[in-house]
Amino acid sequence: MPMHTVYLGAERFARTTPRDLADGAAAFFDAAFPTPDAVARLGLDGPLSEKIHARVKACLEAGPVVQDLRLDFEDSYAGEDALVDANRSAELALELFGAGELPDGFGLRLPAMAESTAEHAFEILDHFARPLVDGLGRWPEGFVVALAKISSPREVHRLAAGLDQREVEWGLGPDTFQVELMAETPRSIYDSKGRLAVPTLLDAAPGRVVGVHFGVYDYTASLGVVGALQGPRHPACDVARSALQIGLAGSGVELSDGSSRRLPEIGDADLEDAATTVYADIRASLERGIYRGWDLSAPQIALRWLAVTAFFLEHVALANAETRALEDTSTRTALETLHHQGLESGVLTVEDLAS
Repeated sequence: MPMHTVYLGAERFARTTPRDLADGAAAFFDAAFPTPDAVARLGLDGPLSEKIHARVKACLEAGPVVQDLRLDFEDSYAGEDALVDANRSAELALELFGAGELPDGFGLRLPAMAESTAEHAFEILDHFARPLVDGLGRWPEGFVVALAKISSPREVHRLAAGLDQREVEWGLGPDTFQVELMAETPRSIYDSKGRLAVPTLLDAAPGRVVGVHFGVYDYTASLGVVGALQGPRHPACDVARSALQIGLAGSGVELSDGSSRRLPEIGDADLEDAATTVYADIRASLERGIYRGWDLSAPQIALRWLAVTAFFLEHVALANAETRALEDTSTRTALETLHHQGLESGVLTVEDLAS
């Protein structure tokens, strides 16, 4: 499982995007954390900070740094013509895919499937997906369609029905298109009768949903939280995350947390404070048992690698020692989860597990 999904306005997608993001993440890490002492200021002990610093630097240099990328035709889209950008993005994706330069995870985020926007959303999908299918003769494995602003199961069903139709028309197998659902409205957390909404949303697109992404800012705004107080650590977000985790338990569908509100840049006067805030936001999500999140910029990607690496290297040593002392099933299960998530994220090695 990738540790993150990077969201990028589709109008910004370019031939060099994956490399630019990777280079930017490495440059930010070198500027913000030039030495292990800088890492230690995040509250990590000396010897561990040296290991974390070396591990993150090596990962950012060796790559792949961007594990999952979504071209956004919704909130962060600032282009003039979404259909033109969808066609252009498809051509670039074909080129990058052929060169082996796309992340393993890739896809697009569509506008809502409400009646007023569904036609436009399907037009974007057609202008993006059909050229890919025609160029490759198939829909690439790992390519995902994310649906924004869900307020009812009808919208998820509308997307699923449209995908069913396109699979038949384009000669694709059933359930070829995988889907992510954006949980960013109150009715995507609890329905109008106070029941967990996500099981019904999954049932509206059976066999397709592989992920649910929690949208921090739309969700808190819909509850009346003022802008300055919106963020992933707001108490309202804890309630929503818990509901999503409960609703998804045992489903095999991954939960991804929303992004930090801070967007640090090299040269910022408050660089250390901004970097510490993003790091703490990511760590808080990991501590809640959510091992994947959004990133919106190269510096956030660097801080994702740092926070995830620190979290797993810290906790794998603690868990291994605890398991040697306690042999109960729950402890074993927790250790297996930790090992699996750490390996899947790409920050742990088999040698780390034996330490």
